[in-house]
Amino acid sequence: MRSFIPYLLALARERGGFGAALVDLGTAEFWVGEEAGNGEGLLQVLLLRGPSEILVPRALRDDPALAAWLAASGATLTVREPGEFNR
Repeated sequence: MRSFIPYLLALARERGGFGAALVDLGTAEFWVGEEAGNGEGLLQVLLLRGPSEILVPRALRDDPALAAWLAASGATLTVREPGEFNR
């Protein structure tokens, strides 16, 4: 039986690229990455971890292609104002 590992994923898009941060809430292991373009490859890799929650700025939630990926993940989606990602 596989134990539950609570991953938290945060996504951001800026200047033609896509960035992400993934943290294992059980061990505090932290990973960050970025990819030019739409970030599809990066997102595919990160969703393999099965994050339990995904944090996104409001503009990303309104992206139809990304919204489909996020809905398929089964994770709780938490939407925040863009300025909260700059703190």
